[in-house]
Amino acid sequence: MLIRHRIGELEVTAVTAAEALGRGVGADVVRTETAIVLAETANCVETVTLQDGREARLRPGDFTLCDLTRPYVFRCDGPCNLLVVGIPRLLLLRYVAFPEELTAVAMSSRDSMNGLVSDYLHTLWGRFPQGLPLSDAWQVCQATMNLVGGAYERLAQDWSTRRSAASAHRARIRCYIEKHLTDPDLTPASIASSCQINVRYMHRLQALENETLARYILRRRLEECARALAAPLQRRSVTEIAFLYGFKSATHFGRAFRDRYGVTPGKYAGRTFHS
Repeated sequence: MLIRHRIGELEVTAVTAAEALGRGVGADVVRTETAIVLAETANCVETVTLQDGREARLRPGDFTLCDLTRPYVFRCDGPCNLLVVGIPRLLLLRYVAFPEELTAVAMSSRDSMNGLVSDYLHTLWGRFPQGLPLSDAWQVCQATMNLVGGAYERLAQDWSTRRSAASAHRARIRCYIEKHLTDPDLTPASIASSCQINVRYMHRLQALENETLARYILRRRLEECARALAAPLQRRSVTEIAFLYGFKSATHFGRAFRDRYGVTPGKYAGRTFHS
C-alpha cells in the first residue's frame, strides 16, 4: 500500500509491505533519482538495503540513502512500514557531495544528529499527511534538505579520514601486485594474507576503483605481456612470455589477449615489430 504527497521538490511516500520488497521497489514508489529510506516499523523487524557492495541493516528509526538509477535490493524479515523521501539528484547535490559514496550506509537513529533527522521526517509526515500549501512547501523542503545534508556532511567528514587510510591500503596492495605479477599463484587471498588485510575489506577497497582485483591483475599481466611482445629485441616465444607473467595456460592467455587487444599475441608482436 502506498500513500504519497509532495513537499516542494521532495516526493514523500509511506509504504506498507507484507514481506520482502525485492529489487527496484523504489522505482515504483517514487519518481526521483535518489531517495532517503526511513524504517518506521514499530517492532524489531529488520530492513536491509543493498547497493554498491554495501549492506545497510536498518532498525526502526534508522535511514539510508539509495540511488534509484542503479541496481539495488530492499528486503525485510517481516511486515514493515517505510517512509521513502524521493530527492531529485540535482537537489541532493546542492547539499551532499559525492552521494554515490554514501549509498546503503545505515544512519542509526541512536546517533543524535541522525535521530534528529529521523524524528523530523517522521513528524513531517505525521503533521502534513496531505502535503503542504505551495507557499510553505519550498521552505519546508529547504529545511528538510539542510538537516539531511548536515547528517551526511558529517558522515563524509568522518569518512575522509577513513579514505586516507584506505588509500594507503590500496597503494600497498598495488605495490605488492606489481612486485609479484609474475607469480602464477598470485590471488586476492594471497595478497590479503601478505598485506595482512581482511579479504572482504580488500575487495571493498578495490570496488572504489570500478574494477575487481582479479580483473586488475589480469589487465596488468596483459599490459606487461604486450610490452614484452612489442620489444624490438624480444626473442622469447609467446608461450614463454605468457608463463613469465603468471599465466598458467597458453590458451587462456591467447583468448584474454585477443579480447583486450583485438588480435592474437603473435599478430600483435608482428604488427608492432613491422610498424
